[in-house]
Amino acid sequence: MRILNVLSFITCIAASFGAAIPDNAKSTDSAVAPPQNPGNSTAAGAPGGPGGPGGPGGSNKIELPLIAGPVDCEYKERDTNDQLNADNKISCKRNTCTVTGKGVTAAPGLVTISAAGDYVFEGDLRGQVLIQATKDDFVHLILNNASIESNNGPAINAQLADKVTITLAGNNKLADTANYTGKEKDPDACLFSKADLSINGNGNLDVTGVFADAIRSTKDVKLISGTVNVNAKAKGIKAKNSICVKEATVNVNSTDSALKVTRQDKADKGFITIDNGKLTLTTENDAIHAETHFTNRNGNINVVKCKEGIEAQMVDILGGEIHILATDDGINAAQVGKASEEMPPPPPPEGDMGEFDMSNPPPKPFDPHANDGSIYVNIVGGKTYIDVTEEDCDGVDTNGIFYVGGDAEVYISVNGGEIYGPISAVDAEGANSVVAGATFVATSGDMDWSAMAPPNMKGMDGKKDGKKDDKKDDKKDDKKEGAEKKQKRDGEGEQTLNAKVYQPKIKAEIPLQKAGTEFTVKDKQNNVIVSHTPKNDYTHVLVTTPKIVVGESYILTSGNFTKDFVAIKADEGSPKPPSVTSKSGSMMSISFSMTTTLLIAILVAFFQF
Repeated sequence: MRILNVLSFITCIAASFGAAIPDNAKSTDSAVAPPQNPGNSTAAGAPGGPGGPGGPGGSNKIELPLIAGPVDCEYKERDTNDQLNADNKISCKRNTCTVTGKGVTAAPGLVTISAAGDYVFEGDLRGQVLIQATKDDFVHLILNNASIESNNGPAINAQLADKVTITLAGNNKLADTANYTGKEKDPDACLFSKADLSINGNGNLDVTGVFADAIRSTKDVKLISGTVNVNAKAKGIKAKNSICVKEATVNVNSTDSALKVTRQDKADKGFITIDNGKLTLTTENDAIHAETHFTNRNGNINVVKCKEGIEAQMVDILGGEIHILATDDGINAAQVGKASEEMPPPPPPEGDMGEFDMSNPPPKPFDPHANDGSIYVNIVGGKTYIDVTEEDCDGVDTNGIFYVGGDAEVYISVNGGEIYGPISAVDAEGANSVVAGATFVATSGDMDWSAMAPPNMKGMDGKKDGKKDDKKDDKKDDKKEGAEKKQKRDGEGEQTLNAKVYQPKIKAEIPLQKAGTEFTVKDKQNNVIVSHTPKNDYTHVLVTTPKIVVGESYILTSGNFTKDFVAIKADEGSPKPPSVTSKSGSMMSISFSMTTTLLIAILVAFFQF
């Protein structure tokens, strides 16, 4: 009976963690990610549960339960192995190659690696390197001043192996053309791998994806060291399971997303983690798009151009420095794979458009997960700069929680909207908190929402707005509308009410300042508290730092404008962080957390029963 009780107890513990380890999980070369959240039949995303079919806010899409990040990447010896010596050597001149050693053969325009081992590639190949080993093989390919340009398919095509690591020595180049013959969708990248892919070394690698993506793995990608320069017609670097950057320098110029991970069906996959290194990203689409988690520990990320800067369900910024220049949301936190699945209501008949209040944007539909911690942006270290140039977009847009703490510094500038709200510096459907110790600076340029109304909008009587008949009523409502707008700016809107600053702050509305105009906040002793130069026009300013003292007067200067402002007292209360609260915070690995939990459960159960 004791054994049965113990087994029953262990089963309950395992179930509480959603403890099923993925059936394809392997102990070697796997990135460490958090296990699934506790779950039951009415959990978030389950039938009848919040967000699930039949539940409040439900849709036809089942959600993927996640545990809060940050997510750790694990770097094994096969990832970091950057030795340059090898018995197997490949030397090429245009389409002719000579090989020595085992496991490699050469034909005109084609080098085939068919076994595990270390291979040095030198010279200039007009053709392809094909890796066709076995599912258990580790292939270590050393590129030593190599140039591989393929006229048919990928330059490097890793079709079968367990792991492929590319080590860079000197200057190396990979390029493809638009000529991909094959009926299958794969491969579609200049550097293509159906195995886990790692890149390391002290050299450089230029990858040009003319056909579509530049670098793609159907498993994991790890950029350990070296410099990787990417130009792509489609995506820059794409992986199915995860992307990890350890210390590499990565430069991406792409039409589609710069860094993209696509896995949506496993909680321990679908993430991007930047541990260190330097990234410069230029794209017409998203700069960094993960599905589950995004973590930046100490990376230097410069997004020169993008639509959205960073997107994931859970975002943890623990350190480093991030600069984002976006035309859409700077950072976006939304449910994994979430798309707009609800059709809008049909429009009213012609000439019967009804009354529309265009003085403020329409509210978003309620998200049942706004405050449950399943969706969040958590910034607790480093410096984050966000500039959004379009008028109808947010600096940070989260369908859940926004939290700034630790010693983080966050600077947000948006072209339109206000500081908080549906179109603003921070658009959070859940708790919106800046806690003591952090620095938070936000500016916005305001917006006339009536400008977004259709030009021929008609009223209840079918007459166009702006007719003389309407002027009398408009004047009657002017005072009321003005009061309502002021009320919203003073904090009466729902999302503004959610916004809390737990240390003294300065909030100002000043004459419109042009983009590139620096503003400073000084104390009465002329000490600079904050100095910042927004890249957008601005009229609303919010500043909070540990240096500001409630009730004290501070001088705000911007261009020719100077005025004293008295610091407002901190909001009361203690917010619950969605994740870790400092740079040193870390999630345990799957293997450690699961094993430790089960061992403790066994011991406790044994002695209890």
